[in-house]
Amino acid sequence: MKWNRKGFTLVELLGVFAILGIIMLVAIPNVMGVLDKNKKNTYVQHAKQMVALAEYKMSSDPSLPKPTSTQIVVLTLNCLDSSDIETGPEGNAYDLNQSFVAIWNSGGYQYSVTLRENTKNGATGIDLINSTSLSKENAISHVGKLNTTYSLNVNGLLSGISGRRISYVCS
Repeated sequence: MKWNRKGFTLVELLGVFAILGIIMLVAIPNVMGVLDKNKKNTYVQHAKQMVALAEYKMSSDPSLPKPTSTQIVVLTLNCLDSSDIETGPEGNAYDLNQSFVAIWNSGGYQYSVTLRENTKNGATGIDLINSTSLSKENAISHVGKLNTTYSLNVNGLLSGISGRRISYVCS
């Protein structure tokens, strides 16, 4: 049997490259979309963990003041036992003083969370969202670039939670 040792023709090689190019055009955006969605899901999961840590701290630490109907108690990430959620999905540390859980009393404790990861392009994360919204299917739609920095000082106001003043900041 005689073998043809000439190799591939130019047309055959161009055909292979064209097919690979088409596959790449389809695959890369899909892979990038999956990676972006996974990063957003990580922010949501970390925010849920922060709320769970805040709930535990409020129930187990009698020295923390309890919020009233006109007051907000704020627990920063620095105040919570957050060793599992120190680094965000972009690979940077979370802002320990500007990532927080705000707790207020409205016939029962209500929790809202802000999670902030400072990146070289600004801050990314979740801007003050109620814990019930974190459990919804569209929670990742709240993840994105953050423009605001909340000033967490006693007797200050927290935009997004009206009619209440910050009475205590645990940082």
